[in-house]
Amino acid sequence: MKRILSILLSLVLAASLSAAALAEEHSSGTVAEAQIAYPVIKGSETPPDKQTTYFRYTPEDFKFRGNSTPVIFVLGDGAWTAETAADTLTRGGFDQMAQEESGHIVFVSPSNGTSWTEEDYTVMQALATNVTDDYTYTLEQAGTYDTGVTEDGVMYAGRFRSYTFAEGSAQEFVKTYLDTPDSTYLVQQWNNVVDGFSAAYHYADAFERTDNLSAWHDMRRINRISMSDGVTYLDKYYVYSDYGIRESIETFTSSKGNTMEYYQYVPKGVDVNSKTEKYPLVLVSHGSNQHPEGYVQLTNWPIVADQENFIVVAINAHNLVNTDEILELVDFMIDQRAVDAGRVYATGYSMGGMKSWTLGFERPDRFAAIAPTEGIPGMGKVSLPDPDRSIPTFWVAGEKEFYNLFPMNSEAAIASSWPTLTDLRTTASMMKVWASITG
Repeated sequence: MKRILSILLSLVLAASLSAAALAEEHSSGTVAEAQIAYPVIKGSETPPDKQTTYFRYTPEDFKFRGNSTPVIFVLGDGAWTAETAADTLTRGGFDQMAQEESGHIVFVSPSNGTSWTEEDYTVMQALATNVTDDYTYTLEQAGTYDTGVTEDGVMYAGRFRSYTFAEGSAQEFVKTYLDTPDSTYLVQQWNNVVDGFSAAYHYADAFERTDNLSAWHDMRRINRISMSDGVTYLDKYYVYSDYGIRESIETFTSSKGNTMEYYQYVPKGVDVNSKTEKYPLVLVSHGSNQHPEGYVQLTNWPIVADQENFIVVAINAHNLVNTDEILELVDFMIDQRAVDAGRVYATGYSMGGMKSWTLGFERPDRFAAIAPTEGIPGMGKVSLPDPDRSIPTFWVAGEKEFYNLFPMNSEAAIASSWPTLTDLRTTASMMKVWASITG
């Protein structure tokens, strides 16, 4: 019976990692050598006392996409060197995988240098922990994520979107310790140990490019999704080209001079150049520290758009622009993208839910309906809407949501809602007030 080790909140990289190695680790487009400290045990005050070497490849044109960014672990029949990892990168087709998904390839060796043992499970846990999908975008930060790693060597990647390829003797190790319901690892940002390891696995006696790429075609379309309290499940990862959906990154500059980056999703049944047809527009707003592309993937909105023929737009860092600026973008879409001015909708999660409330409260005349998820009103210090101008609202929330953690008289609660309304600082109280307004 294998021993399940939970993992420490923060990952400590070995102090002996040289400045030269750090510089190499931060380079892109090459196989870079780095070291990882292990084991890391949740709740322990004792830092990891061991370390092992791994090799990471990140494509030169890497673009961080939040939780959509994959990590592909490659375990071979013995220890890697920089030369053998670089050779396998091409021989195994991993270079193409990294390019297709703008992801990381991580070559992992047995910690003892020769054979795979139970101790290597703690190494894999440490590597799975060594990621962050936190994303905070401002105009000043554009390009910050291009190296693929933080200054401490933590990879910018999805917390749950990992895949594992095993060759030779590594196959038995992966089947015993990783590809099993008993496997776990720590999500640092939540200080929470989650079940499951990779979303998908591939086994080979010897890696071969065509075989690996064929397997990757199916593997990349599987995603691991987190629910709560460490529980995860497998779901689809949508490759939009499979459905004929056109995804593009666009920019728009408001009259205030603020440039918005936004992600646009146009189904095959929508003709944005049409002079006769008009289509609905759904504004999808991400939560705090979420990447818009990653959030859209989790919501499946482009897939729904393909079924119903509407356009999806997700503004990057929507919190940096106000309602008037967003409506300028909407007007542009109406004028240039065949959008129906009478069918514009707003939805979003957490901070994005707050933005949805704000848009609906401030300009109910411009939105056909809003659908906030989890977020309560308060972003932008808006006022309650005129009951005669209220709009259809689909609100997903629960009485035990995050916002109930704010004490009723706390500074955080006051700052998060209207200072003059003392009963709108929890989700439960807001539900009652909103129901009374809308009838």
